[in-house]
Amino acid sequence: MNYKTGEVFNKSIFFRFQQKQLTVKNEDELSAAVSLKPYCPKAGEQRYGTCYSYATAYSARTILFNITLNETQQTDAHIFSPGFIQKLMRKKRWRCKRQGASTHVACQKMAMIGVVKRVDYPMDCSGKAITQSLRSEALKFRVKIKRVVNPGMPNAEKTLLIKQSLAEKKPVVITVYTKKTSMLTNTNSDYWKPTPSDLSKANSRQSHHAMTIVGYDDNTYGGAYQVLNSYGEDWMDKGYFWIQYEDFNPFISSAIEMGNIST
Repeated sequence: MNYKTGEVFNKSIFFRFQQKQLTVKNEDELSAAVSLKPYCPKAGEQRYGTCYSYATAYSARTILFNITLNETQQTDAHIFSPGFIQKLMRKKRWRCKRQGASTHVACQKMAMIGVVKRVDYPMDCSGKAITQSLRSEALKFRVKIKRVVNPGMPNAEKTLLIKQSLAEKKPVVITVYTKKTSMLTNTNSDYWKPTPSDLSKANSRQSHHAMTIVGYDDNTYGGAYQVLNSYGEDWMDKGYFWIQYEDFNPFISSAIEMGNIST
């Protein structure tokens, strides 16, 4: 299967977001493991280069909503619409199907305009107009966005900041550089270990795919993030995989925390 990507890094938008500050001095001040997986929807399955909308609306926004309600059942009615974000960003269907877009702009749209549930706007790359009624509904679900990881940030700082956000029960949307690596290959495993060749291609200043970090565990695979992708439940471990902190950090160009407006 030819898996799609589609992330287009937008530096100017990204650096408009408020920077998250470290409030811990070292990892010993954080829990050894945090998991937002109980609040996750089943893995989404993007058909086009629409990772930017699945990582943000489908995954992160749904997780945040479920956390707020303390809802741990996978309820389709709670899933937010990637198609709504796609329509805001790629108004023409052919552009949506053929061109990617910026995860950072998607986050900006969700902060300013909001997003609706998938039951209200179900189709990907839809020709359906966004009505004023939908825009009014979307305002109820705006989010607060913070920069967590910046391009080129030291790897140890990346780990601390990402873990701090997750410990605060805030999902983290990441953009990663995966070109010419095996990262997105389906091995039907729950773990991805980059080869020396993969690591030689890592670039923490560029990206072309977006995913969502939903947990970490210092005792799993020697210390690893758990990541939710948007290639469906047949990919890796029902759409998830673990990757060691030290292996993943060099690939992460940006990370964005999604929180409620009041936090």
